[in-house]
Amino acid sequence: GFNDLKSRDTHWMEESYDGPLPGGSWYGKRSAFMRMIHNLSINLYKDETNWASHIAYSNLYKIVSGESGNPSEALKEIEFEECTKILQTELEILSPRVALFLTSGWEEPFMQKIFGTQYLNNAQTLDWGYTTQYITKDGQTLIFSPNPERKDESAHLETLLEITKILL
Repeated sequence: GFNDLKSRDTHWMEESYDGPLPGGSWYGKRSAFMRMIHNLSINLYKDETNWASHIAYSNLYKIVSGESGNPSEALKEIEFEECTKILQTELEILSPRVALFLTSGWEEPFMQKIFGTQYLNNAQTLDWGYTTQYITKDGQTLIFSPNPERKDESAHLETLLEITKILL
């Protein structure tokens, strides 16, 4: 079923959190982004063993540069329309109550295309040294927050927990 597929899709996060997978060198604990997802999931679901099974993970852009891990501006332009359709479909099929975008503004053109240019009207804003905004659209709460790299992870986590504990 779907839950089995979702668990398999995120299982790599648990397996590589404390150390690299066989033949690899990357592991999650080195990444502020992955630490944030890990800590948020554990705090919300109290499940340290299967923490990744409670989340669905996706990248805004599907094709990236092997060098930087992010797409170039030219590649973004080429894939934007299709990636927007994919994101909209992911939101529809997965139907999360809460969708968290740790994207430092990269989500803006996607949200404008999906929800219109005024998508942040009536958004709630929390300041923790950086800005995190959230809004409910079509029954889903969308949270927009900076990528956690080189930021106060504790303050960021507390802000995200404050929002999600109200909603879940």
